Amino acid sequence: MIFSQMENVVNQLPKDNNTFLLIGGTVGGLLFLYIAYRFLFRQKGIPDLEKGQRENLADYPPAPNRKGSHTLTVHQIPARIRLVVFAPVGKQNKVALDEAESLLEDLMPGLGGLIQIDKPRIKIWPAQLSIAGFASVFHRLVQTPTAPTAKSNWVLFAGDCKINGKPYLLGFAVYADNPVQFGQMHLQAKDWHEILRIGRVVS
Repeated sequence: MIFSQMENVVNQLPKDNNTFLLIGGTVGGLLFLYIAYRFLFRQKGIPDLEKGQRENLADYPPAPNRKGSHTLTVHQIPARIRLVVFAPVGKQNKVALDEAESLLEDLMPGLGGLIQIDKPRIKIWPAQLSIAGFASVFHRLVQTPTAPTAKSNWVLFAGDCKINGKPYLLGFAVYADNPVQFGQMHLQAKDWHEILRIGRVVS
């Protein structure tokens, strides 16, 4: 149908060489630009602005052997810390990698010491403009080996918190001693001390 319409249009055009040369040149030029655009687009692709924030927990090594008499617990289940993500709120508040451990100690006494034992990866994300949306972004970019709703040793939780009166955004990936079904937890500032505890290691 399209070709018949094009044929009708062409038949209505003046029958001189200049007109056909003009039409042929225009169509050929447009076709060349389209092919060049597709080639360059396929070569470069769309830049992944979140590439440095993506984590695949299946590639993570196991935690070192447990030392000391205390461990982190999530809903009273012992767990090892494997990933910590800090993000400042807005552009005014900044987080340096070398102060993350002390900030975690200020959030919960003993947590900084567990960071030294568990040796998790600590990442600083760019400033986030949406406090409410941070947890969803964290759960989207941090991939677990199993489905989020399946029973797993991996537990992810993220949300906002206050440390020394300043707001921060914080995400954790921990590996529990036993498989659990906590799903993807979104925490508010008041939830951290209710869900996380520093408990004694039971032999």
